[in-house]
Amino acid sequence: MSELNPMAINSLNKTVALADRGGYSGSIYIFPKVENTPSRRYSAPIMLSEKFFRNPNVTSPEEVQLYDKQKGIKKSFPEYIYDLLVGNVEDRYGILNIIVNNGDHTSVSNKLAKKANFLVAKQLFFDPETNTLRLGVKNENTGRYESVVLKVD
Repeated sequence: MSELNPMAINSLNKTVALADRGGYSGSIYIFPKVENTPSRRYSAPIMLSEKFFRNPNVTSPEEVQLYDKQKGIKKSFPEYIYDLLVGNVEDRYGILNIIVNNGDHTSVSNKLAKKANFLVAKQLFFDPETNTLRLGVKNENTGRYESVVLKVD
């Protein structure tokens, strides 16, 4: 397995490609070390159940509420992610990178956007130097994703 494959699932320290073949998209997996498996000869991915995260009473993302102690108000989950992203909330445990793929590595060039437009939708990058947020938004007229840069106040 090649750790240079951008589609590979890499170890947390990015030194080992745990999987570089398809089939793992959209789910959460644990790849135990061989020495931590019952056989101690090979490892197989373990898919985690996402049932824990599901609530039948929640029918839209806006209904997921978090509490902001400082302001004394409830926030939606997307608002919490935004606050983590732009630094309004300290991310002491590195939870943002577990919740959502983000960072300058998600930026897509115009040339690549023409070839693989679906990648534009995956952009989520906050630049603290320019205080701007870059993300991909679907243009309802063309059906294609476009890069949008927003100034953060």
